[in-house]
Amino acid sequence: MTLSKQAILSAVNPLYVINQKLVDYFMLQLPLSPEATDYVKKRGFTQDIMNLFQIGYCPIGQAMYDFACSQGWEVKLLQDIGFWLDKGDYLIVKFEDRLMFPFVSLDGIVHGFSGRVIHDNPVDNKYINTNNCAVYNKSLVVYGFNEAIRCNEKIESWILVEGNADVVSMFQAGFTTTVAGGGTAITEQHLLRLSQYTKNFIMMLDNDMAGLQGMARLPKMCQDLHLNLRRAKIEEVKDADEAIRTGRIDLINQALA
Repeated sequence: MTLSKQAILSAVNPLYVINQKLVDYFMLQLPLSPEATDYVKKRGFTQDIMNLFQIGYCPIGQAMYDFACSQGWEVKLLQDIGFWLDKGDYLIVKFEDRLMFPFVSLDGIVHGFSGRVIHDNPVDNKYINTNNCAVYNKSLVVYGFNEAIRCNEKIESWILVEGNADVVSMFQAGFTTTVAGGGTAITEQHLLRLSQYTKNFIMMLDNDMAGLQGMARLPKMCQDLHLNLRRAKIEEVKDADEAIRTGRIDLINQALA
C-alpha cells in the first residue's frame, strides 16, 4: 500500500499537515479582506508572485477559531506553533489581521509562518513568527530560499534584505536570489546553508538605524566563515522596496554594481 504525502507527514509530525492546511486557508482568505487586498496592491504584488510565495491572510480571531474547530485540531498543537495565545479564560489568535508568509522547504513542506501587519500604525513587532518548535527553527529557515532555488539554475550571489515583503518585491523586480532571515537577524546557520550554493553575499540594508543594526554582525560572521560579503547601499530612497514602487529599479542596479 502506498501512503499519501499527507499520511507520511502526519506520521512524522501532525504540525506539518496543519501548516499546509493553513497555507491553503490563508490564501483563500486574502481576497475576502479589503484591507489585505489594498495592502497587496500598494506593494504592487502580482497574482503570479503571490502564488509563487503562497502568500495569504489570517482573519480576525473568531473566523480563525471556527476554521480550526472545523478541522478538529487540538488547542495544544496550535499553541505549540504559537497560533493561540492563552489568556486564561480565552484564547487570542496571535497572527490575526496579518499578511501570512509561509516558510517552505525545497521538498515543499511548510515549516512555519511569518505574519506582517497590513497597516502603517506603529507596532512593537512589524513581523511575528511561528514559535520555535519541532518543525520550525527561526535560526535555520531562510525566507525566499526555496523560491530562489526554483527560479535559478545557478546562484551567483545571495542578496540579503530584512523583511519577507522586501524579498517578494525584489523577486517581482527580477532579483530572484534575494532572501531574508526567518524571524531573526541573519545567523551563521543561515549563512552556512546559503553558502552551499555560493559564497558570495550582498547585504542590502534599509537606510536607517534599524537597517544598520539588523545586519551589524554580518561582516564578522562572513569573515569567520570565509565568505565574500559586500554592501549595496541604495541612494535617494529608504530601501529597495521604495525604489521598486517608485519605478527606480535603476537605483538597485547601481547599488548592486
